[in-house]
Amino acid sequence: MNKKNKFLISPLVCLSVIFLLCGCPQQKSSSTSSTQTKTYTLTVHIRPSTTYGRVLLDPQGNVYTEGTVVNLTAVANSGYAFDRWEGDITGKQNPTTILMNSDKTVFAYFVVLSTSYKIFVNIEPEGSGEVGISPALNSYPEGTQVQLTANAKQGYVFSGWSGDITGTQNPITIVMNSDKHITANFVELTGGGGGTTTYKLIVNVSPESAGEVSLNPVGGEYLPNTQVQLTATPNSGYIFSNWSGDIESSENPITITMDSNKTITANFISGYILTYEINPSEGGSIEFTPQGTVISSNKRAFPPGTSVQLLAVPNSGFSFDKWIGGIGSGFEYSRSNPLTIIMNSDKSVAATFVSK
Repeated sequence: MNKKNKFLISPLVCLSVIFLLCGCPQQKSSSTSSTQTKTYTLTVHIRPSTTYGRVLLDPQGNVYTEGTVVNLTAVANSGYAFDRWEGDITGKQNPTTILMNSDKTVFAYFVVLSTSYKIFVNIEPEGSGEVGISPALNSYPEGTQVQLTANAKQGYVFSGWSGDITGTQNPITIVMNSDKHITANFVELTGGGGGTTTYKLIVNVSPESAGEVSLNPVGGEYLPNTQVQLTATPNSGYIFSNWSGDIESSENPITITMDSNKTITANFISGYILTYEINPSEGGSIEFTPQGTVISSNKRAFPPGTSVQLLAVPNSGFSFDKWIGGIGSGFEYSRSNPLTIIMNSDKSVAATFVSK
């Protein structure tokens, strides 16, 4: 009996020894895994593009041990400026820091530097006039359009610009693409002690209050041979007709040469303008009843309150489609043909045709 039991115990002892031998290395490996160091990735993007700037990292690299504090410095390229951080960092602080306790993504935004320029204006001779500047700013962003108007003081007349702009146009508009040094030149009139001869331009409007006339250069007294542009602008209910007096013409605007004193009248007539289009242009034509006064190839004038009938006449291969109402017409579209319009304001219409 005892011998049999001794035979059975021996295998159990062997198994225990084997278990202990196999188990010890596994426990050692598990202990090594639990102390492994964690790392995280820092990803930096430049916006709008890398041509605007870059970001310096300290310490360098993009993979960091957990708990590392990384310094980020945004460096703008020439002509650009750092604007802000976005992503896992926000705000405008530069340089800034970030704690690497997880994967991080940062966006660095840059902007184009706003270049500005100044206007320097001189008056020659001193005290002979002044220059109005619009808009009046200390400096101007690049591309700003600025209007300069020379105003002569009593006893003087504006003669022209010199410096970074030349000519006699007044007012004149310049584009600010650099600092500008400009001189407004004036001359003394006759009677001021050895002054210069000038000619006067008198402009009338007929009928009164029917419109207005603008002059370029401004003013009413000019040096000999100065070219002056006259532009007639009708008030509501009137149409420019023609110039009379020392110039006879229906052109508008018109340019005259001041070689003597001149008196010119801008004549207006009561009425409204009908502007019309034909789409496509080869699709047909429009007949008007009454005809009205032809202003240009697509404009006719009619007395206020005139009832105008428009008949769309298609060319061969086309058929009339519809009228499209424009400014003042009072309708979006109409298939009536003929179409009747009451001229109680300036109006515009278009006749559309389609191919058969």
